[in-house]
Amino acid sequence: MASGGSAADVVNGLAERFTDSVRRAGSEQVTSPRVVRAVRHFAGDVAADAVLLDPACGIGTLLFALGAGPGARRHGQEADPRSARLAQARADLAGLTRTEIAQGDSLRADRWPGLKADLVVCDPPVSDTDWGREELLLDPRWELGTPSRAEGELAWLQHAYAHTAPGGRVVMVMPASVAYRKAGRRIRAELVRRGILTQVTALAPGTAAAHSSPSICGICADRAPRTTRPAPYAWSTSPPTTRTAPWSRGPGRSPRSPRSTCSTTRSTSPRAAASRSSTATT
Repeated sequence: MASGGSAADVVNGLAERFTDSVRRAGSEQVTSPRVVRAVRHFAGDVAADAVLLDPACGIGTLLFALGAGPGARRHGQEADPRSARLAQARADLAGLTRTEIAQGDSLRADRWPGLKADLVVCDPPVSDTDWGREELLLDPRWELGTPSRAEGELAWLQHAYAHTAPGGRVVMVMPASVAYRKAGRRIRAELVRRGILTQVTALAPGTAAAHSSPSICGICADRAPRTTRPAPYAWSTSPPTTRTAPWSRGPGRSPRSPRSTCSTTRSTSPRAAASRSSTATT
């Protein structure tokens, strides 16, 4: 491998081998290619001079896969020091000179406290109950509510949102259970009530590398002031049908279709209208 290409090719080849071996072992240390494709799709076009952040970047797979050019400012943080060093080496050898990878736990010791990014992407640890709740009870990042120990993913979501610049977005991958677990009901309600959450897309089971459970990709809007009340959410599938979104209604059932999406578009079907009417009367 060393004799057949540049130093960047060697490092990227080693990174691919590392990714394959870790994925076969069922570890969540790396982001799967299917998650990368999903996030890249929903992130859309990224400005050439955008500011990007991944607070749980691993070896940089998701952060470097975004479509921005070398002029973009990329910031990452990773708790594992070896993964952080490998991510920085990959960026340096790839010519991504405006990339900085910091080592440390983003929730407990944020290395980018004043950073506001145009796009925050994240594939955070799954079902991590030791994310530091007792140490961070009064943290200002919990403006939507303090997550319980079982809702570490909502802590990561609020951390990402705290780093979003006006006009920016958050694209995050989470287990589908985040959409209906009872402990996170208050925070989910605030996300919808304030119009922060703009879309939830159900991904196919097995999309994540670490588990075979269904996952969702949540997209949060910017911090721009809102003058209108956000439209209600509904899960939509193909062919078009509608049903109540568990994200906005608290405990419920997760979406079954891998192509289900939750958006701010109000459904005009008679069935959906009847459902809204009956909900309002109860």
